[in-house]
Amino acid sequence: MTDVNGGEYGGNPGMILDAYSRRLIEAHSKGLRELVEAALDLKGLPCDKWVNKRRDDGNLEVMKLELLFMSACIHPDVLKHLVQGDLPKAYSDPLMTSMMEGHKREKRIFIYIHYLVNTIGVSPSPSQLEHVLDIADIYIRGFGKPNDQASYRTSKKIDELIGNHKAEPDGKRRYIRGDTQYKVINKWISLVRGRIEFDKLKNRWDEPLTRPISEVGFASSLQRLDQHRKHVRSNYIMNLIEAIFATEGGIYKNHQYILFDCIEPCHGTFGEILCSRYAQAYSTHGGGFSHFVAGVSVANSYKYEEQNWSLAKENLLKSDWFKPSIRKEMMKLREETRMHRRIYTSAEEQDEQLEEMSGIMNELEVLKESLVVSKEKFKETTDEYMSMMDPMLGLLDLVESGDSDDEIVE
Repeated sequence: MTDVNGGEYGGNPGMILDAYSRRLIEAHSKGLRELVEAALDLKGLPCDKWVNKRRDDGNLEVMKLELLFMSACIHPDVLKHLVQGDLPKAYSDPLMTSMMEGHKREKRIFIYIHYLVNTIGVSPSPSQLEHVLDIADIYIRGFGKPNDQASYRTSKKIDELIGNHKAEPDGKRRYIRGDTQYKVINKWISLVRGRIEFDKLKNRWDEPLTRPISEVGFASSLQRLDQHRKHVRSNYIMNLIEAIFATEGGIYKNHQYILFDCIEPCHGTFGEILCSRYAQAYSTHGGGFSHFVAGVSVANSYKYEEQNWSLAKENLLKSDWFKPSIRKEMMKLREETRMHRRIYTSAEEQDEQLEEMSGIMNELEVLKESLVVSKEKFKETTDEYMSMMDPMLGLLDLVESGDSDDEIVE
């Protein structure tokens, strides 16, 4: 396992992002269970408390099975490219496009993802991103400072580009609604700078990011995606960066992709959390725009009637890929279950042997006590017998003290 806290770039967001990406890709190559476990093992993410709570409650293993099943509801090709971070480029394939088309999903509850890319799915380079971050610094610098005219001129172009917003020279900013948002944006800029600094050290400064900046969400209609496009009730960091890119020619913007239809109410929460981890969409290591715990705002998924979920299940079962995919995982689970049973049976047999050995040792202990008494009473006549028993009694003492466990097992 990669040590993400040490090494040449110890603690660098880009180094950690690279290490986590390799870990996820390797786990996915082995299977869904391994992928789920690898995703849940990632540290330093906003939803760590969600994972740790289930670990502390003893429910994590059951949760892993539920997450495995949910992951099997994502088309294998979509999941593969989601984990690899190249889903936007793969989307140019007509087959991928047909699998992820959104116009038929108006009555669905689904998990979607935004990627900051161009029309062919390519991310901006670290050098291009640095230029945008410099502009973002100027933009936020004038928040609450009406006298910063240079910042105001920059913010006016950005704030008025999308929609009907009217900027005023009063220190207010469209994409900053208070001190908390100011701090979050400032922290995000710092994290992304750290990420691209790693790219510079790896001689990738003018190459597209290996993993585009992304954001995962839950929606119950295509209207939610339209709100994001209009910068209404949306992620303010994501909107700000897109608006800045728009002032620089608009080559890069947040493109939307539907990952999968939820077939259970809980998949709204589970899907946001797990896909955010699969995609590295959290801001923690400069990989995404998601700066808040995923899954918190999807409680309304439980308000939908059963027919919504039934329809999604029917369509899933009609697909030509779901049954083979889930069957493959079930066969692996059955084999692992058989293996665990064999191990458990072997352990039971060993327990029986140890119990039998323990009984013998107890008898020897009784004999030892008896012999000690006899030794005190008939020392002269028992010296020879006791000398013969000393090695066995010494072994018994070692077993009792726990020093000979290895020898007993062998």
